[in-house]
Amino acid sequence: MATFDDPVALFDDPREWFDGGVAGLLQDVLAPLAPLAVGGLWNLRAAQNTPAPYIVWQRIVAVVNNSTTGASNLQNVRVQIDAYAPDALTAATLGESIQIAMAESAINNVCLSAQDFFEDDTHLYRVSQDFSLWLT
Repeated sequence: MATFDDPVALFDDPREWFDGGVAGLLQDVLAPLAPLAVGGLWNLRAAQNTPAPYIVWQRIVAVVNNSTTGASNLQNVRVQIDAYAPDALTAATLGESIQIAMAESAINNVCLSAQDFFEDDTHLYRVSQDFSLWLT
């Protein structure tokens, strides 16, 4: 079972986070984001005292696509990817790097939204982006 204390462990068995055809999403799209930030890539939340910058992602929703003839092989997954950094410029730059990596992904995707935040509790800047991913 993956833990939040080891970002690499989150990739040991992607079925812990996704089911069915969505399992490949983790390695095909999200794993290449890990080297973009010194603090790594985390699911749901980063471990305490993770050095910034780092990336946190979460699945927002995985839509089941059905038609009148049954289940569809086409799946849509919405993920939120957040870039955390000690200053606004670094957060924006990391956010742009995430957009570039997503654009170069083998999986069809579109960025639905992007927002900038300042986190009072951690004193970190955050760029939050939602992506709609389409896979078969």
